[in-house]
Amino acid sequence: MPLTMPTTRPTNTEWTIVSNARTFVSPFSGAIQTLQRSGNRWSVTLTYENLFDSERAVMQGFLAQLTATANNFYLEDHSYSRRADGTGTPLVNGASQTGNTLTTDGWSGSYAMRIGDFFEVNGELKMAVADAAITAGAATLSFVPELREAPADNAAITITNPKGIFRLTSPTTSWSNRSPSISSFSFECVEDVIA
Repeated sequence: MPLTMPTTRPTNTEWTIVSNARTFVSPFSGAIQTLQRSGNRWSVTLTYENLFDSERAVMQGFLAQLTATANNFYLEDHSYSRRADGTGTPLVNGASQTGNTLTTDGWSGSYAMRIGDFFEVNGELKMAVADAAITAGAATLSFVPELREAPADNAAITITNPKGIFRLTSPTTSWSNRSPSISSFSFECVEDVIA
C-alpha cells in the first residue's frame, strides 16, 4: 500500500514527462526514425526549504519511512488548480481501452477536461492534452502519459486531488539541517509504472 505524502506544500516542484521513445539516425542518409514504446512516465523533483518544528519532523519521518527506493507513495501536483467545470460521477465507458484516449460517461457540465487538467484512473496520473467537451454526459479524454493497463468498465475517474504512485529515484535519503531547528529537503521521484 503506497504511503501518503505529508500535507506540507513544497517550495518548488519540477515536473517532467520521461519519454520511452528511441531515435535512430542513418549514418548513410541522415534519415531519422523514431520508435515510441509504452512506458512514458512522470518524474518530479520536490524542494522544501526552511521547514521548522513539526513540519520538519514529519518530512524527516516520511523520508525515513520510504526506506529510499523500497516503498512508494501517492503524489499530486501541489500547484494544480482544475480549469474544467465538469462534475458528476465520471466513469470509464467500456472495457479494454488502451493508449492515450479514454471514453468516459457520468459527467455533468460543459467540459470534462481542459488542456492541462489532471485526472486519475487506475492509480495512474494523467494530464489532458486537449479540451474534452461533454455531450449527453459523455466525453472522450486525450492525455499523457498513455494508459499502462486497461481500466475496467465503470472504473472511477478521480478529478479532485488526482494522484499518482511514485518512488524515490535515489538509493539514499538525506536532508540538510541548520541551527537551531531548520531543515531543507530536495528529492527526485519517478512514477512507479509497475505499482
